[in-house]
Amino acid sequence: MINFKKKTKKIVLLLVSVFLFTACNDDDKEEKGAPCDYTFVSATVANTTVEVNTPQVIKLNITKTNSETCDTAYKMSYKVMLDDVETTDGVFTYNNVAQAHGEKFNIPATNFEGSFASSQVGGTYKIIFTIVNDKAATATQTKEVSLDYTYPPIVITPLVEENVLYAKQTGVFKYALAGGGTLGNYKLTIIPVGGIDLGAELTIGNAEVVFENSVEVNNEFKLFIRPTEVGETTYKIQIEKNGIMETRSVSFNSKMPKFDFEVMATPIVINGSLTQYAYLKYTNMTFLDNYTEHIKYTLTPSSTGGTTIAYTPTSMINVTGVPMPFVLNGFKYGTLMQAGTVLKLTITNEFGYSITKQL
Repeated sequence: MINFKKKTKKIVLLLVSVFLFTACNDDDKEEKGAPCDYTFVSATVANTTVEVNTPQVIKLNITKTNSETCDTAYKMSYKVMLDDVETTDGVFTYNNVAQAHGEKFNIPATNFEGSFASSQVGGTYKIIFTIVNDKAATATQTKEVSLDYTYPPIVITPLVEENVLYAKQTGVFKYALAGGGTLGNYKLTIIPVGGIDLGAELTIGNAEVVFENSVEVNNEFKLFIRPTEVGETTYKIQIEKNGIMETRSVSFNSKMPKFDFEVMATPIVINGSLTQYAYLKYTNMTFLDNYTEHIKYTLTPSSTGGTTIAYTPTSMINVTGVPMPFVLNGFKYGTLMQAGTVLKLTITNEFGYSITKQL
């Protein structure tokens, strides 16, 4: 009888111990959670070609493969490769928080999204996302997203191009610009091809600018070129923005101002009598294409023959505009001229164009 009681007591104690052990294990199991298998399905973007510094939404899809309740304490980190070289440029933002490169952050056990933006000038980015769940059969899984940060090409549209004119006239040029991205301003450079600038004065907007120096312009600008020499050249209009460059070449013709004239001799009459001297004058001045600006004339008489003409050669300079016919008082000659004597009148403008007429 005593033995039976002792055995019964031992059995009860054993059952209690098993119950307590099982209960403890169940509590521990509930605390730690069951293995939580999952699949990192995909990381996708709507547009793989985007502009620098423009946030691009990235959608991340996760599927839990367990049917039972399990531990879903997921963490994520990411790193960035630029043209296959790891970089710290670019930031992934999740839940309105900019996440640091390589640092783990908590994510939900469902599909979610964030955004990535970079400030580099162009290039192919690879963002490698890593999900970690230590309770899963496959603890670590990764997905890669590629973004090609590029800019649309720059388009130069001419609105006005006055590229054929006379020396010392001002050519007006006006352009509209598009492309190159929405960030920043355009840089404009005017380059004379071969270094031939025709001694021109360059004005962009309201400011004088040195050739080959860059200035910032908006998406529409105007420039002025005033050549001081005669000749032909090409000006290259260079536009740059965000590392993208576009050029437009403009042929430029600074024409020679030309003219023609007539000469005549006018005798001097004093008190109704002819004197021994007469005056030369020019009249009927005509200009090519009616161009009458910025012309300088130098007039010089000359003669050939057996006698010396009593005159002192005289020049008139800086006569601009449309000269009216007038008498050149310094050009006088004697009335007793021998045969073969020739009087010539030459007019030369400041660019070297010359016409000689004789009586």
